[in-house]
Amino acid sequence: MKYMILSKSLSIAVKKQLGLDFMESDDINSDQLQSITSIAVAKNDISSLSLFPNLISVDLEAFPSVTTDDLMLLAKTIPNLKCLKIKEQSALITIDFAVFTNLEELCLIHNENLENITNIPKLNKLIFYDNKEFVDSDIIVDFVANNLHCNVSLDILYYTDILKYLVNHSECDINLKNIHWFESVGLRKYLVHEYTNDEIDDLVFRVSFIISKYIHNTDSEIEKFGILYKWMLNNISFINEDDQTGNVDLSERVNNIYKVYKNGAGGRLSYAKAFQLLLAAVGIKSSLVYSLGAFDTIGYYNGQKIYSLLGTSDYALLRVTLEDKKYYTDIAWDSMVNDYQYFDELRLFLVSKEELSLRHKFVGEGNIGQTYSYHGDDCDDLIMYATERIKETDKVFNDINHYDTYIEAEKLNNDYLESQIKELIDKVKNQWDVNSTNQDIINALTKLENEKKYSDEIITKYDEQKKNAIQNSSHYIFEHYIAKDDLALSNNDLIDKLKIRLDNQLLSKYIYDVLVLCINQRTI
Repeated sequence: MKYMILSKSLSIAVKKQLGLDFMESDDINSDQLQSITSIAVAKNDISSLSLFPNLISVDLEAFPSVTTDDLMLLAKTIPNLKCLKIKEQSALITIDFAVFTNLEELCLIHNENLENITNIPKLNKLIFYDNKEFVDSDIIVDFVANNLHCNVSLDILYYTDILKYLVNHSECDINLKNIHWFESVGLRKYLVHEYTNDEIDDLVFRVSFIISKYIHNTDSEIEKFGILYKWMLNNISFINEDDQTGNVDLSERVNNIYKVYKNGAGGRLSYAKAFQLLLAAVGIKSSLVYSLGAFDTIGYYNGQKIYSLLGTSDYALLRVTLEDKKYYTDIAWDSMVNDYQYFDELRLFLVSKEELSLRHKFVGEGNIGQTYSYHGDDCDDLIMYATERIKETDKVFNDINHYDTYIEAEKLNNDYLESQIKELIDKVKNQWDVNSTNQDIINALTKLENEKKYSDEIITKYDEQKKNAIQNSSHYIFEHYIAKDDLALSNNDLIDKLKIRLDNQLLSKYIYDVLVLCINQRTI
């Protein structure tokens, strides 16, 4: 039996696997090493893994961070490696998996600077979330489309990208219900939320409603950003989870994206992530930037009193790419200062790294080069444009749909009258030989039939008024919600095309119904 000389860190890892007391000085023998098939290993011990003849699973420890060269060495040292977990590696920018020819399971999580992966092999299992610099979602979508039998766990931010893929590839058999959807909800405590199917359905319903109602097919990236930014400020309030009131745990209300939209409030991290999902839904790339917040204590900015964002919970903002330029935006901060008189001076709408650093102690970002600002008249014009868009859109759809309340109420009354008429008709049949009772029933029946006739007329009147409202708004609707190339389609073909978007959750049922009513009224 041969005894092996291992580094202290590797010896501790082996003893942990074997259930031995790592404080003891017993040497590790070759037989013990043969029994080990899985191990967590530090960067400096990768070359020693050749001593483990049956090793097939490796978990790379975070510190110090491994590099691309270390991964090449790992593949060479363990050619039969089947399972690889890469977590919290800050030095990895790109990974080429061509060297891992036997890999079956891959886990990539919390690698904050990872930008690209290539040559992903056919896998049985993939876990991929919270790699915040990884914005090339096409790679993930292509993998899912070509590995339908793989057990996949993904970041919720990729959901809309796969939806869009399904619209353009109707022959693809991706089943979204078979994918496990995750969200990292706390970096400091490494908390993760796994979504249920019901949460996914409700979240996508809400996001689809926002996007398909307020974003037009003619909008530029910067216009889309402004509209969604303004929608967030109008509809999502900020909650600082560190400010506890009594026994109420505020973080429970806002600790993931789904709860942000459900409760109309965002937390220190979830506010930014909720905005990030909206941006992803319209194709705008953004990366999460974890931050220590602004000002160590309560202070002033341009004479305005503002409060610290420092706390025990994670705080985050976004770095967004608009028309190939990088900006920083702090949506949670802007939510807090939205009510200030000098909001224009306080907000962090789209600013450069230099401007952001005046009010933020944000972590990292040393690898980011030139960034830009969007302020002054351009900024004010964009926010004003977004404000007017939301107001205008709401008016168009309110003019069309405010009749629905009256129609539904009258239909309930109509159904009640119809049930009463049926009940009296049955009584007439059963009591035809009793003249006095029969006459009372006939009189009551006549009255009900007249009321129902009037109710039918009211429903018809409201239907006609709704059609007129649609007709009055048809130019606006066709110009903004139907692509020019699609206007040449027949009504049936156009509706069929919209139905595909509806079925794939990229168009809300609300907007779909209005578009169908509008299309059915046109003549081409």
